[in-house]
Amino acid sequence: MVIFDPVKLAGWSSGRWRVAEPDLPLSGFGIDTRKLQAGQIFIAIRAGDRDGHDFLERAKSRGASGAIVEREVPEVDLPQLVVPDTVTGLMDIAGGHRAEFDGYVIGITGSCGKTSTKDVLALLMGSSSTCKTRANLNNRLGLSLTLLGIDPAEHESAVVEAGISEPGEMDDLACTLQPDAAIVTLVGEAHIEGLGTLDAVAREKYRLLESVRPGGFSLFPVECLGYPDFLQESAGHWILCEVDP
Repeated sequence: MVIFDPVKLAGWSSGRWRVAEPDLPLSGFGIDTRKLQAGQIFIAIRAGDRDGHDFLERAKSRGASGAIVEREVPEVDLPQLVVPDTVTGLMDIAGGHRAEFDGYVIGITGSCGKTSTKDVLALLMGSSSTCKTRANLNNRLGLSLTLLGIDPAEHESAVVEAGISEPGEMDDLACTLQPDAAIVTLVGEAHIEGLGTLDAVAREKYRLLESVRPGGFSLFPVECLGYPDFLQESAGHWILCEVDP
């Protein structure tokens, strides 16, 4: 189990602890009080007409060691890390934790086939020593929680899905993920309603390849060469082609 340093969490997120300093081990993160486990840090997310700040008392009753908030809730006696934006703060913390991980991290994106590719890779790399995305939790929150699940004492590698539905989202995911290798499974019409065109979908997928760390590699099907971004000269790209029997 990873125990997170409250000083590092504040530094990574540009936040400040208020109400009280954490005096219990910070052993993980959760965004849903119904699933929160004792020792975890509750992330107060605002979504539509629901505001996670209204659930801090419930988080405390579930055994939370602290909370990440955008505004202090002084009536709840719970250590609160106040940050400008809780989603961004969570991603920054996830990126900080990932940066300290010496294992190999593979990022996977694509209009379909992400989950099956992830599962096969994790199996080949060693299920017991590979952290992988659960189900298809691959957006800003899901990707961050996956990275925060990496335990250097247990994991040697990680296989992480990056799913997008709007322009600019991949930039956030790629910056947090910092992959050693990246795979694009397919460019298709999934989420085209938010991205507009297939060229735009391809452009967003290519952002993950651009974020690969020096010395890493990227893999994508030859069909992706039909999109301008994938035609850019870039060392380390492996192109998957069909081979006639």
